Amino acid sequence: MLAQLLVALPFHIAVPEGAQFTLYTYEDDGYLVTVYPPSRSDQPPPGEVPDLIRMSNAPAFVANALRIEFRRETFNRTSGHPSDPPEAVLYFAIDSFLTRLRYATRGTQVHRVSLQDLSWRLRYLNDDGSELEKRSGLVRGLRHITFTWSLIGINPTVWENIHSLSPDFKPPPWDDLRLDAQAALPHVGTAVVLAVACLEVFISHTLDQLASNSDVPGDIWKWATHRGYWLKDPTTNEQYDFLIRHFTGHSLKENPALWEAYKNLKDARNTFVHEGVAKVGGKVVSVPDAVRLVARMNDIINWVKIQLPTELRWLEFEPSVQFEFEQAILE
Repeated sequence: MLAQLLVALPFHIAVPEGAQFTLYTYEDDGYLVTVYPPSRSDQPPPGEVPDLIRMSNAPAFVANALRIEFRRETFNRTSGHPSDPPEAVLYFAIDSFLTRLRYATRGTQVHRVSLQDLSWRLRYLNDDGSELEKRSGLVRGLRHITFTWSLIGINPTVWENIHSLSPDFKPPPWDDLRLDAQAALPHVGTAVVLAVACLEVFISHTLDQLASNSDVPGDIWKWATHRGYWLKDPTTNEQYDFLIRHFTGHSLKENPALWEAYKNLKDARNTFVHEGVAKVGGKVVSVPDAVRLVARMNDIINWVKIQLPTELRWLEFEPSVQFEFEQAILE
């Protein structure tokens, strides 16, 4: 029996027209798995594509679908039963191919993704690829549909907010890093590196502002915190603990949840930088974990803001746009 998985790819792959590919099969948990060359789906590729593509002076087409087949004597197709093959087997087949594709092609647009981030369809077929007969209580396939669509809204309130800022307005030096960290998701490593960089730039910039408004002599502050060699400068831990407490009377350690989140972000950044995989407590950081960690970056910044004198609090605008969407999905 055959279970055919069709996956909509979130990037473009060019494939020569009429090329012949050798098929390879491996075994996973009792399933014989075959990955087919990328192909066209019945849906248009994401984004704009050229009208004509050539590879090595030969015509090519844009592929936007991945077909993977699982063979076994039988599959559990009971209605309401978890997918068979299990999602772990489905995910490994996709992830394994994309990992090797990225390495072999040096394709920077290829990234690891979760099964929940993809649109896919699993069809159960006879060994020859023909459709199964309909039988009560048994499914002939499963489907998962997802799509990503982003936009910003401008209404009169947002328009006035934009123009309340002077033409030469510059955001705080850490703010672009904050937005970039959020935009990097679902790429875990990039997101946590940018989030920690944001927190480091943020606390250094904030402490410099606090010192300039205090009775600490400027040359003493510069000598203590900018000594020309990072190992001699105060650590980020000391900045969020001792130094911020010196100026505001409060340390981030007073909020155990935020202090733990800050430490976890740093651990995730350090393991990614040194091991290539973001981990916290020895566990690989998943995409949902990274989303929560990056959200904590914002919570830490907001906590510090509350401790600052009013004149050092930066201007922020409350969201004033609400959206509602409808999407028709045709079978």
